[in-house]
Amino acid sequence: MVSNNLKSSTHVPKINGKTNGHLGTIKSNISVLNREIQVPLYLSLVHPVLDYGAQSWSPYLKQDIQSLERVQRRATKLVPELAQLPYEERYRRLELQTPQDRRIKGDMIETYKLLHEFEDIPYTRFF
Repeated sequence: MVSNNLKSSTHVPKINGKTNGHLGTIKSNISVLNREIQVPLYLSLVHPVLDYGAQSWSPYLKQDIQSLERVQRRATKLVPELAQLPYEERYRRLELQTPQDRRIKGDMIETYKLLHEFEDIPYTRFF
């Protein structure tokens, strides 16, 4: 969802609602949360929702970026042995990338695909 002024601020709360719902489901239905269980669940249930179509609605407002980042902060706190560590240390130990880093990587992949004509869109429309 994009508003008339091309801001994705209406889309971000919907994404947060879905991803927080998935995290709540994980927390309430999995009795033992450790790194070996949490990371695959997060990568299969939450990451796809955060990343789907991110190149088209990529948030650029600080509040939207921080709101999406809170989802990953919450997810990394679900692992009991890492919960007391600072966020940066938690996602480093879990070998995760921040949502912002994943969006930048996705942007670079899309740029490569456009420039090498893997997409049916002429790159001259963008460059």
